[in-house]
Amino acid sequence: ENAVKDVCLALSTHKVSPDVCEAAAAALVSLLLDDNSYDVFSELDCADNLVAAIHLHKKNAKVVKNCCKVLATVVEASEECAFEFLSNKREDSSSPTGIPTVIEAYRIHKDDADVVESIVRLLLELSNYDEICFELKAANVATVLLKISRKFGENEEIMEPVKEALERLGGGYTRLAQQQS
Repeated sequence: ENAVKDVCLALSTHKVSPDVCEAAAAALVSLLLDDNSYDVFSELDCADNLVAAIHLHKKNAKVVKNCCKVLATVVEASEECAFEFLSNKREDSSSPTGIPTVIEAYRIHKDDADVVESIVRLLLELSNYDEICFELKAANVATVLLKISRKFGENEEIMEPVKEALERLGGGYTRLAQQQS
């Protein structure tokens, strides 16, 4: 718990540094294997800080990839963290919110399979929550997933979560692919 707290505080304090963001996110992937760490993660608004890190360093593939990995991990484990990803808990309304920030990062890194895989895993985990599926649909995430499927159709690590997320978004992969043709 203390290690998660220290890493979250370092991320919060130094999120303007891409090196700190990358290292903090990489550390959190391992530290969050302990289920008791999610409360600390949530209390310290770490999801907001990870979204801010992606926003600030959206051109840095390692930051985007590592932050999305952490977010996918916490979204899978905690519905509260999933909703924190969607919303902006800060009073500053100019702070970035989750889905638009991740979609923007995808557009920058759409040719990088490692980054795309992390983004797709995050979108898949978000699609596990019915209330969040509405937000994903409103953001046209299915269209993004279809673009990913066309580009990475041979990559099973990407395609399996793409197909599953599309199913959860209510269209199914085959039907949506036919509509887009």
